[in-house]
Amino acid sequence: MQIFRIVEDKEISSVLWGGAAANKCTDQGSYCSFTIRSMNAYSVSATVLYEDGTYSTASAVASFEDGR
Repeated sequence: MQIFRIVEDKEISSVLWGGAAANKCTDQGSYCSFTIRSMNAYSVSATVLYEDGTYSTASAVASFEDGR
């Protein structure tokens, strides 16, 4: 299981998850978790919408090797 988390000082209205998380994290708010498989890279992006009407973007890549 891989967990991505958005942490900000400003009040977050919502997070729009994209990339590998697009269909997996629609109702998880500022957290996104889903199962990843070894030997694959998972690119995740997020558009963070703030209560004050502004936004920012973030991205990350997760992967692991299982020792094969």
